[in-house]
Amino acid sequence: MVLNNRTGYEIYSRTLTAETLEAVGQFAQQEAIPVEYISADTVYSTTDFGRSSYSTFAPKGMKFSYVKQAEFFPRKPIYKIGFANEPLRIDALQATIKMLNVSVTRSRREFLELMPLGVNKAVGLEKVVHQLGYNAQQVMAFGDEENDLEMLRYAGVSIAVANAQTKVKAVARYITDTNEVDGVAQFLKSWFSTSS
Repeated sequence: MVLNNRTGYEIYSRTLTAETLEAVGQFAQQEAIPVEYISADTVYSTTDFGRSSYSTFAPKGMKFSYVKQAEFFPRKPIYKIGFANEPLRIDALQATIKMLNVSVTRSRREFLELMPLGVNKAVGLEKVVHQLGYNAQQVMAFGDEENDLEMLRYAGVSIAVANAQTKVKAVARYITDTNEVDGVAQFLKSWFSTSS
């Protein structure tokens, strides 16, 4: 989902189907792992196999509703599904999950994301860029994780931070310092001081 933060206007969204939600619930039961069903403002977090760590790194402002899988009936559109666990467990899940109607990616080593097929950061960014009357060559994007790959390929100026995943660095046009030492700010300062 892409929103205009100022007006609340929905620029673009695609939701997961009821069939996908059901299939993921069955997969989670087979794998004995909690699952996060994510709406615009609420995370429905299953507790059949304990609580996941997602609440420790979820976007600020997200409400959590803890439910058993059998009791999960979404009252709001679900835009994303997540699995939060140890990186090796997420590696195994990512290798195992085979669903034709979802895009599978990671936003951090310990978080696997499922979204409607074809939905990624580049799609959302392209919608915003088009609405503003710009084009991809006028876009600068920074990334560090797998879910940034398509966005970096889309942007005219793509930058990975030094602590990014290797495959992210491979698609970025530039690499800056780590985010721990303000690599993004350093790059912006350098870029705009040389282009003015």
